[in-house]
Amino acid sequence: MKILILGNGKTGQSLKKWFEKQDCEVKIFDDDQSISQLNFVQAVEFGADRVVLSPSFKKSHPLVQKLKSTTTVLSQLDMFGSLPMMSVTGTNGKTTVVTLCQYILSQTDKKTFAVGNCGLPITSVLEERFDWLICETSSFMLEQCFLPFAPNISVLTNFDQDHLDFHGSMGQYALAKCQNFLHQKTQIAIFNGDDAYFDYFSKQCKCKKLVVSLKKNSNCCLDGKVVCFDFENVRQTAICHWFDLLGKHDQTNYLLAFSVCVLLGVPLEDCIKYAKGYTKPDHRIKKVATIDNVTFINDSKATNVHATQTALKSMSGKVFLIVGGSDKGEDFSRLFSHTKNVVFCAIGQTAQKIAEAGKKYQKEVIICQTLEQAVKLGWSVLNSFGGGTVLLSPACASFDMFNSYVQRGEEFEKICKNISN
Repeated sequence: MKILILGNGKTGQSLKKWFEKQDCEVKIFDDDQSISQLNFVQAVEFGADRVVLSPSFKKSHPLVQKLKSTTTVLSQLDMFGSLPMMSVTGTNGKTTVVTLCQYILSQTDKKTFAVGNCGLPITSVLEERFDWLICETSSFMLEQCFLPFAPNISVLTNFDQDHLDFHGSMGQYALAKCQNFLHQKTQIAIFNGDDAYFDYFSKQCKCKKLVVSLKKNSNCCLDGKVVCFDFENVRQTAICHWFDLLGKHDQTNYLLAFSVCVLLGVPLEDCIKYAKGYTKPDHRIKKVATIDNVTFINDSKATNVHATQTALKSMSGKVFLIVGGSDKGEDFSRLFSHTKNVVFCAIGQTAQKIAEAGKKYQKEVIICQTLEQAVKLGWSVLNSFGGGTVLLSPACASFDMFNSYVQRGEEFEKICKNISN
């Protein structure tokens, strides 16, 4: 069988290895011709029996449109979505929920792998024994499904503007997210009942719904220091003395993860016990250092406005906020509503766009040419106020100045640790 893979990234390479083990002839096409085995014409003439998409390839890509009338075109979820799977999507919080679920389940007798956007490619674990795959499912992956996708458990963490450069509109972005639960029938969908878009998404769902909320009157909620779970005749409560140490957004993320794990048979009390030992992934509202009353926080993973708003809500005192990066088509004016004691500094491709948005709210935005210049300016400004927080929470992707949000965060930490030298 001849297989054509679209995309020569980590997923594409993993797909290639897996298909070659099935004795297939495999070729990879990539828009970046420096890493592509074929050009456009050669890809068409290859005569593939099956075309498989990596996450960055849209259904509307010219090569997909050219080939879909003559051959079978599939996404990863089309191929492997029927495996025992929990699919976690949302604008923010996906990685925390996935890795926390995997951490809790790893303390039990259940064998799981975190796959998808934050973890391993699905094909890299197919030869392993597992009970469940916990998939961080991006809107890119969901958008490219040709077949109905119906995971055993779906989770929608929250929804807000993001990836408008890819999807074209909020409506199309929302439609992609709906694919996480739209085709579920006998399965279970978990929603964040406190999210502004909860009512809209809940109405699209036709299967059993489990609702998480920081308020009472939901399937999984808080009552003081008590976590309560009540769904499908499973009723459990457990005290969590450390829960109020989490930010509100992480309290919701933890309740989502607890709900998944209880559904898979882990007692709620054990979920809380195991979760105490969990450490969040790097570059998410991470304290780097405190020097002379100035605290440096790395939130490089905040690649959209919603994530930056969440970070700001967790801050107190004076904040020097560093924003900016590569443009995904977001409305940056939302950064400036209800922000007190915040000094705005913008860098990168979107710096001028952010500064123009600030003018609508009579907010001055300082523009710096480099991240180092911004950090040192923040250090100087906050020292003049007697202290505060330098917060890197860019509300943008990193690809104008860095290879990834990870590289951006690592550079920020390096600058911070050398700030007083």
